[in-house]
Amino acid sequence: MSQWTNFRDAIEGEIENVKLDELAKQELTKNLVDNVMPAVDAWVDKLAGGLTEEAKGESGWCKIRDGIVLPYVLKAIMYIGKQALERTLANTVKEA
Repeated sequence: MSQWTNFRDAIEGEIENVKLDELAKQELTKNLVDNVMPAVDAWVDKLAGGLTEEAKGESGWCKIRDGIVLPYVLKAIMYIGKQALERTLANTVKEA
């Protein structure tokens, strides 16, 4: 076998041995809430702001879509996702 095949098989063997315990899941969720969500939230705010700004030059349905619908849908998705992660984290920390 080639070196690459041996290397790949060794990595696959290690991955199969990894067990995901509750603490690892809590740490992952905490990192998502603390590090990833603020960056995604800032990106959504920037995108929503750009859509709202573009809506000023639109008319009809496109103005409503860009000025109201898409920004609020994006912000609602972010809110729901953030709340779900925070509540999951709060509930699992109490149980652990």
